[in-house]
Amino acid sequence: MSLDQNKIFEILRNVKVPGAKTDIISSSLVTKLDVQEKSILVEVTLPETNIVFEKSLTYQIEKSLLAADEKLQISIKFLSQSENAAEKKPRIGTILAVASGKGGVGKSSVTVNLAISLQKLGYSVGILDCDIYGPSIPTMLHLEGEKPMMLNGKVQPLEAWIKSNVGRIFC
Repeated sequence: MSLDQNKIFEILRNVKVPGAKTDIISSSLVTKLDVQEKSILVEVTLPETNIVFEKSLTYQIEKSLLAADEKLQISIKFLSQSENAAEKKPRIGTILAVASGKGGVGKSSVTVNLAISLQKLGYSVGILDCDIYGPSIPTMLHLEGEKPMMLNGKVQPLEAWIKSNVGRIFC
């Protein structure tokens, strides 16, 4: 079954706002919907960051969309209204390269530890593992076997959550 934006909007009308009688479409919480073949990105803007709302909405959205087509790849992004108002184009600040002419010297370990340390300092961090012979960073970040989604011809990064609640590292 082929789903277009209109069908997806109709499906999302069944997703209720936690603690309210309205749905996420009527409440204008869905601020972006990107559909490309079997990949769907749903951007939801909440008045404030609320983990309970996010978990509930994630469950409801995934359940509703997968009921229509179980082969969909669904990505849900939550923003607070202050983030959405200050939304900027993504920019890259500083690039750090960890390299060596010799293998097995701990480049991946240094990279992951550096990323976690920068996260603890409040920086947004992304890692690009260019090791073509055996990328080990996905294994170190518990992302082994996961595949990134494609939306609008762009690879969507995987997110790794670190146990110390530091935040997210995009890989």
